[in-house]
Amino acid sequence: MFGPTFSARTGPLTAFAHTLLGGARTEGNGFAMAVGGGADVNAGQHFAIRLIQADWLLFRAEGVTEKRNGRVSAGVVVRF
Repeated sequence: MFGPTFSARTGPLTAFAHTLLGGARTEGNGFAMAVGGGADVNAGQHFAIRLIQADWLLFRAEGVTEKRNGRVSAGVVVRF
């Protein structure tokens, strides 16, 4: 999936939102989408700690919406 990410950096905190779209490979062709956002605490020029990222995921294949899920994650971010 790919798409735009918008971020707002205020001091040590970076808030972001994104919309990701793409194809999915099943027995036929499919469509996948993720909409969400989160917050990072900057820990230097190339590193951050992701406090939270929450996404709503959708998977659609052959005209039928098969999966609607949520995803919540946290971790370390490496910026190039």
